[in-house]
Amino acid sequence: IGLAAAVLLNGGGDWTKRLWLSLVATTLAFMLGALLGTSAIVLVGHTLICAAVAVYLMAVTQGAPERRSLERRLFRYCGDNSYAIYLTHMPALWLLHAGITGAAPTLATSAGWLATALAIPITFAVSHLLTRYVEAPITALGRSFFAVGGNANAAIYAGIDPGRTRFVAFTMSGALAGLAGYLWISRYAVAYVDIALGFELDVVAACVIGGISIAGG
Repeated sequence: IGLAAAVLLNGGGDWTKRLWLSLVATTLAFMLGALLGTSAIVLVGHTLICAAVAVYLMAVTQGAPERRSLERRLFRYCGDNSYAIYLTHMPALWLLHAGITGAAPTLATSAGWLATALAIPITFAVSHLLTRYVEAPITALGRSFFAVGGNANAAIYAGIDPGRTRFVAFTMSGALAGLAGYLWISRYAVAYVDIALGFELDVVAACVIGGISIAGG
């Protein structure tokens, strides 16, 4: 939907004037739901809402004044923690519903509403901890890998220890290689010296496609 909207609407000009398309699509979705029931929302409404969101996001990225609405502190916080929120919201919802209602997530009962309401702050709390103590250190380590691989001397001036970074990189590489060998043996129940003979080109191709510099680094 987003790609189709981009192809049809990406012609420059004043994107603010095109935001009415977003409003119209959303209004039509709710009108169909009110007139034809939930089946209309499932069949058509979701598509219209996706189109509305796509138009709005394109308008924002093209510099429409409405982008100021996304610069609030809450939205920035959600953006910084978006991946952790994505990972934790469903487990938190299901665990709370299982513990409180003993059933799948539903809003048909007051207990279901309570479990859903409790899942919101718990999701934000867990996602904040994951972002701060898991995602942020991993992101910093990845940037260190990139910096040392690109120019080790420049990385030193940025406060990065190339020796420590290389040590961590080779340690992780060896650990993942050992894990790959274990998984191979557990699958085929056989181990010998040339067990992966013929896979060399596939491995090199995967590394190059993944972005590894052929010249080193």
